[in-house]
Amino acid sequence: MRRGLALLEVMMALVIGGGLVLAVLGLARETTRMGERFAEAQRDADEVGVGDHLLRLLLRHMRAEADSLNRFSGARTELQFWTFCPTAGGWASRCRVQVRLTPIGDDTSVLVDFGASDTVTVRRMQGTARFRYLDVAVAQPTWSDSWGESAIPPGAIAIAGDRDTLWFAAGGNR
Repeated sequence: MRRGLALLEVMMALVIGGGLVLAVLGLARETTRMGERFAEAQRDADEVGVGDHLLRLLLRHMRAEADSLNRFSGARTELQFWTFCPTAGGWASRCRVQVRLTPIGDDTSVLVDFGASDTVTVRRMQGTARFRYLDVAVAQPTWSDSWGESAIPPGAIAIAGDRDTLWFAAGGNR
């Protein structure tokens, strides 16, 4: 009877063990990559949610008045209005806001310009996008591509993209 292992048996055990170690390392690496992709997707979703919330908040507190300096105006790619903006101190301060749709490559970025203080990208939409305005002051409410300077804001504002449309109640309309 022979004692110990033959050289061939030791080599086969090392090859099989090495293959198992490589497989486990590959699985661990792929799991790490999947976790990183999931975390990135979650960060992107959080940014979109925060951007939508900011835009919804600004539009809900929109104020338009008869004074020509305080009117709402809207076109296909930008709108301007007075609202209450959040401040670093936690309270809201009256401010004039411009929201713009800016093409970036094949996509469109939704930018909120707070004047001299800051410009924030609140969302990126696939393809081209445009603003639409709901006129609720007529017998049959209709959507249009522009809203001239007016003391009466639209009932709702939509960002119509190639793949999806977002709409927001305007000026306290629900």
